[in-house]
Amino acid sequence: MRSLLAIIVLCVAAALAPGLRAAVIDDLYRAEVAVDDRGRRALAAAARDGLAQVVVKVSGSEEALALAPVQAALADARRYLQQYSYREADDGTLTADLQYDQAVLRGVLLEAGAPLWTANRPPVLVWLVAEGSAGRDFVGPAHQPQLAGALAGAFDRRGVPLRQPLLDLRDTAALGPGPAWRLDAATIAAASARYGVEDVLAGRVLPLSSGEWLGDWVYLHDGERLERAVTAADPAAFAEAGAALAASAIARRYAVASAGEMVAAGARVLVLGIESFADYAAVMAWLEGLELVDRVNPESVDGDQVVLRLEARADLARLAPVIELNERLKPVPAVPAAVTAERAYQWQR
Repeated sequence: MRSLLAIIVLCVAAALAPGLRAAVIDDLYRAEVAVDDRGRRALAAAARDGLAQVVVKVSGSEEALALAPVQAALADARRYLQQYSYREADDGTLTADLQYDQAVLRGVLLEAGAPLWTANRPPVLVWLVAEGSAGRDFVGPAHQPQLAGALAGAFDRRGVPLRQPLLDLRDTAALGPGPAWRLDAATIAAASARYGVEDVLAGRVLPLSSGEWLGDWVYLHDGERLERAVTAADPAAFAEAGAALAASAIARRYAVASAGEMVAAGARVLVLGIESFADYAAVMAWLEGLELVDRVNPESVDGDQVVLRLEARADLARLAPVIELNERLKPVPAVPAAVTAERAYQWQR
């Protein structure tokens, strides 16, 4: 049995990996929060802060924090902890690592009518230029390392995969610090093409003598441009503003509000091109892994065609953009007349 399961897992991974436009975030219901000590009061405060962080990460919406069921959960946040531990850094800083009960918290969000954002999320490529004593340069380990670390932490807290440019000779030729500082969208988009991402975040920042950080973030996607001017108290706050801009924009595309109860009778999907068990297992694993999809039941098989019924808490129209994060599921314009299904997809090999 264990050998069979290992083969299935390998088949699914091989079938899925090349076709994904998204990465799977495996710690959506986990948060790390700084604490003063290991006492009960500190843990209660950390549990509330961590739960708020998780709600925003799972829903993609800061507005979800204001919903009544979420407010009630925040007031009794320790109840939702599944486990916790402490970590002490070399400098004595203490943090609590908090893991929340996924099933229970998901129920709270469903009750609240909050959107749920699948763990399959597209990566964001970030170009960030900072002014320093030696002039302007891209942020990285050699230039503004504190800001680089803050950026990675901010994206992790939002549950968004962060891609950073290689900053090699090819990047340097395509996009220098000057055009990046001007936030030239056309040049930034052209330089980003090599990375095969759809979501790009560009920023510029200047540390002031007062200790504040002054700058701008620009999010680019498919011709869309969103801008945010930021005055932040520290590098972490500036990075948080950029991560929030990108996360909220992506969540508007992929986070799906629950319909509450299961959609009556479920939604039927026809998948063409299923030629092996590996194909079938890969499609099933993808669909069953989506938020708001409780079960996927095979209804009929005819040659390489499989009809699947999705028992979900949202209709298929709202689920479709998330399903199509897997590039191997290519939408078919029309469902064959002989098949009872709402949508059809061609499985790409």
